[in-house]
Amino acid sequence: MSLNIKYTASPLYVAILWGLSLLFLLRTVGQLVQYLSPVEWLPRLEAWQGSALPYGFLLFSQMIILAVMILITRRHASGYVRKSASKGKWLLVFGVAYFAVMTSRLIIGLAQLSAHPWFHKFIPAFFHLVLASFVLLIAGFHMNWVAKQDKMDTGRAMQ
Repeated sequence: MSLNIKYTASPLYVAILWGLSLLFLLRTVGQLVQYLSPVEWLPRLEAWQGSALPYGFLLFSQMIILAVMILITRRHASGYVRKSASKGKWLLVFGVAYFAVMTSRLIIGLAQLSAHPWFHKFIPAFFHLVLASFVLLIAGFHMNWVAKQDKMDTGRAMQ
């Protein structure tokens, strides 16, 4: 008989993961609405597009990102995630760099290069910050900042 470890994430942590996932879903749906049948109360389609990617490829990418976010959030909500300090460090480095670049993009766009399309598109930059925040939260989990460890005797070997 072996011991499994269950990591209990706080309800607030899980709620924030769900909230960030919902924000990204709303971004994806908002852009899709503007692509298929534009409405006046949402920003124009061009405001949602921050790159030269064809919209079909962007939508496909967003669907994959959403699926991964939902999968990760469900696993954290269930409490069965294998922690990895090395994964946490890599996610932290990536998340900090991603967040810093997107914050710089917003600041530069507001201060200097607002005429340049990549800096002027605030909606995509904001939602990149949403994704970076998601990565940083997951990094924090793996680095023991947002969860406690509960030992559970389940009779199964750890995988």
